[in-house]
Amino acid sequence: MTASVKTIEHLPHFLVSEVNVNEKNTEYFELIGVFDRTDQVTDGRCSLLMPIANGLTALPGYLEFQDQKERTARIYVLSDNQPEVLGQSLAFVPAQWSPRQVWMVVVPTWPWKRSLFQATDAIGEIVKDKSVSLGENEEIEEWVRIREKGSDADRWRFYPVFPSEKHSLQIEADGTIKGGWDHVHCDLCNTHIDSGCYGYLEPNQNWACESCYDRYIANHDLSFMFV
Repeated sequence: MTASVKTIEHLPHFLVSEVNVNEKNTEYFELIGVFDRTDQVTDGRCSLLMPIANGLTALPGYLEFQDQKERTARIYVLSDNQPEVLGQSLAFVPAQWSPRQVWMVVVPTWPWKRSLFQATDAIGEIVKDKSVSLGENEEIEEWVRIREKGSDADRWRFYPVFPSEKHSLQIEADGTIKGGWDHVHCDLCNTHIDSGCYGYLEPNQNWACESCYDRYIANHDLSFMFV
């Protein structure tokens, strides 16, 4: 492992000094503490990683700084039971990343497999939505909403139907779009992995492009979180 590799220890850590029940909602607990540093730390949604010894779990939360200069904050976490984290220093994950993305990179035994992606059929439908504008002369009123046929995953894609032209997706009578699920996204950099191209697939059906796998996953490197 080279010095440039980033691990969980390089993430900001929150040292918990108090754990209180939230008076307004007892499903939430209030963690009061101090950060070791505040770069990449902002108010709002976040997660706190539990120690790996406790299993691959995390506390989803909402951060409010008390004094940013002093690095003190309170984090409201949703938990069925009062979390036993008093005195612990917990790694902080900002909203743009998920604990799953951390675990699947740093856990050496995470079962990745190099795989060829092939296009599959999709299910599509036309939906109305006038709330999005793609420019002064491109008021979009209709979209083609598609998902992978036969998949239980709640993953949808939206393609605009421009007023000046029809969409190119051919929707059959039963809603099928032949070969319509023609790419997937790298879970780290969001680049396309197109049909006929290789990437790496894990059991939860998340893909990584070959570049991200070689650079980050193979080295258990969280540097992508620091860009």
